[in-house]
Amino acid sequence: MSDQWYLIIPEEWVDQITISRSDSSGIRAVIFSLWNGQKKAPTPFLAIYKLTGINSSSQAAKEGRFILAEDGDAIYAAEFFESGWNCGLDEAGVRDSFRLILSNWAGDCPERSTGGTEMKKILVLEDEENIRSFVVINLKRAGYETVEAGTGEEALAQLKQNPGIRVALLDIMLPGIDGFEVCRRIRAMDNKIGIIMLTARTQEMDKVTGLMTGADDYVTKPFSPAELTARVDALFRRTGGDEELEADDEVVQPPSG
Repeated sequence: MSDQWYLIIPEEWVDQITISRSDSSGIRAVIFSLWNGQKKAPTPFLAIYKLTGINSSSQAAKEGRFILAEDGDAIYAAEFFESGWNCGLDEAGVRDSFRLILSNWAGDCPERSTGGTEMKKILVLEDEENIRSFVVINLKRAGYETVEAGTGEEALAQLKQNPGIRVALLDIMLPGIDGFEVCRRIRAMDNKIGIIMLTARTQEMDKVTGLMTGADDYVTKPFSPAELTARVDALFRRTGGDEELEADDEVVQPPSG
């Protein structure tokens, strides 16, 4: 189940941070860290917690933490860490940038008008539900119909059930078969579908492997949602799906890891 929240990140965070996750009994933490390059560990500077259970109130009241929101039996709290980096947000800024995802949001989400034509269909394969949710939100705002999958096996099944899928976004690091293998199998079935690899890996060999297995493009996390949507638009044009759609300009910033 998704944590049901997102954070509108400052522009200066793009390409500067990584995101990790920690789960324990009653505490789910998303940790934002400053990226220090391949040879150094990222430096944590902010954590956002989803707290549940009988100890949620005491966990939220721990020194250094501040409450962001309450929703049913869940308390959302945050905590800054000393990192030496000015992230551009203070306690008030985090509160202003924090949003809960309402259960009816998908139905209320404004999308591009298709003028009565069939929406462009795209497969989103990502095992991290928070990241997948934000990718889907932005693609819907861009006028796409999305089909979601959390594993490679599920993605291949969705492709068989949805023959109208024309572009696939594939994460590489997955439980079960990885994104490279999914890409190979898609290419064995369909030579025309556009494929974009979506991953946290940055080594050149991973990019080469993805392209050699049949991918058309490659996007590295953390990524800008505007850039991702632009790459999807370009791939649809190259694969023949160049119908004009009326844009909704609002972009939701996703987590990156």
